Amino acid sequence: MHFHEWCKDVIVEGGLKNEYDAMLKDNLSGEELKRILDIEVVDLANRAIDNIEKNIEYGQIGQRKLDAILIDEGQDFHLTWWNTLRRLLDQKGEMLLVADEAQDLYERSKNWTDESMNNSGFRWGP
Repeated sequence: MHFHEWCKDVIVEGGLKNEYDAMLKDNLSGEELKRILDIEVVDLANRAIDNIEKNIEYGQIGQRKLDAILIDEGQDFHLTWWNTLRRLLDQKGEMLLVADEAQDLYERSKNWTDESMNNSGFRWGP
């Protein structure tokens, strides 16, 4: 499943489908569409996750967490997208990001710097 499809599923489950539909109105293109997909849809997905977490009965929240999250084409990924996915990762779970800088079509890999990755959950060294 691609990231924005996952976002839509989370948004619908979190009760924010009407806001999603209004955000992605007809005739979007260029920079406006890019901004909405890169930022606003992700912000709405985070709000939906907040809604989902509030509505899960106490003691059940652990059942919503994932053991593993695998990301392919990581060179096209934003760090904010990574951190949104991390919200659903079990405390003992693992995430794997696979990237190929030679296929960096959107020129996003340059945003993955050591400084920007502070507090992103990556482990360094042995």
